[in-house]
Amino acid sequence: MNKRKHPRIKMERLSVEVADGKGFFEGRVSDICRLGLCITDLPNNLDGDVEFLTIVVSGKGQNQLMNVIPKWYSEGTETKTLGVEIAIVPNGWDKFVKNSEPVSRSGLWGRYLMKPI
Repeated sequence: MNKRKHPRIKMERLSVEVADGKGFFEGRVSDICRLGLCITDLPNNLDGDVEFLTIVVSGKGQNQLMNVIPKWYSEGTETKTLGVEIAIVPNGWDKFVKNSEPVSRSGLWGRYLMKPI
């Protein structure tokens, strides 16, 4: 059952640096929404059971610093995937998410877009 309040937006070329209070780790952001992220390719030695993590999301010419709350994680043989909730949404994050939404040609305004000839 999907409990998400906000739809996820698939992302490419977003990197993330994660601090768990014991070390710093690098990973990738696979999807985002207004209040959360999915972080992949993290080393298994990152502590996913901490109360808060500090992260910096980098991409599209921006760096977004935020504190997040780990909600779930899954471990593979070498890497970990982590789902996090943003504790306090930083200035600019809503705009970053909105600008990352895919443009739909089937919505209300889609019929007014110029069609290729």
